[in-house]
Amino acid sequence: MSERVGFVDMATYGVRTLFWRPVHSAVFVAVFGLIMIGYYSWAQSPGGMAFFLSYAEASLGLSTGAVGPYFAAIGQMMLVGLIFGAIHYASGYRVLVREDAKPFFPIQLGRDELNFLLLFLVVGLIFLGVVIVAAIVAGIVGVALALALSAGDPEGAAYAGLFTGFVALLPVLYFVGRISVSFPLTIKQRRFTLGGWKASQGMGWSLFFAHLVIYAVMMLVQFVLAYDVMMSSFTMGVDPVTTPDAEALAAQMANPVGDWKWIAAPLQSVLALLMMGPTAAIAAKRQLGA
Repeated sequence: MSERVGFVDMATYGVRTLFWRPVHSAVFVAVFGLIMIGYYSWAQSPGGMAFFLSYAEASLGLSTGAVGPYFAAIGQMMLVGLIFGAIHYASGYRVLVREDAKPFFPIQLGRDELNFLLLFLVVGLIFLGVVIVAAIVAGIVGVALALALSAGDPEGAAYAGLFTGFVALLPVLYFVGRISVSFPLTIKQRRFTLGGWKASQGMGWSLFFAHLVIYAVMMLVQFVLAYDVMMSSFTMGVDPVTTPDAEALAAQMANPVGDWKWIAAPLQSVLALLMMGPTAAIAAKRQLGA
């Protein structure tokens, strides 16, 4: 059986790891911080600007129904993101849960990374299925509430629909949090596993709120470091006055943190470790083979 992990342990596990494994953590933050600085430098090069201009034009084209260019652009980003994510998260979870983790050379291309790529795909498909089921249930309940309220209170019916959608999102996030424990378990057990659901039994809501707290901190940091980009993401296609044109949007995406990149890059690596902390806390306490 796995030992129960509380909310505080989950929320603070990443922070505690910074002190528990200072050399491991420092190397991870330094290496991936340098990678992010390299990325920001490339993004502002002519090649990077050309890519982001193409992506910005495709994103703005969604409002006119031009989905083809957008999916072509997002497909390239997803492919690169999956590969980098597998390397990044496998490295982070090795720092967080593997007892014999080596402090140096965190970047690897081996079985851990291949297992993570497979996990990304499998968990993504499971997540898609859960979203579809939740959307169907929320749609049925939302329509029923709208019909019940529309005659006397049209505005209330609209709010009821929004509320139903929000409530339906909660079990989806709860499920994703629990199944995501499979990622650190895969690193700890050195094999592909989907045992995250079983390992997190009885700890789902603590896991949910631990992630929520850390995510709120991450969003606050993002707003401080990249306010213009964050605001553009919220207003794009909604408010024509505040929605930037393609060139302005490309410039924001290519240089989201401005002169802060030397601080933002390592800070983002620290935040990534913190975000992995809640799931890692459960995996770290789980007995192998349990």
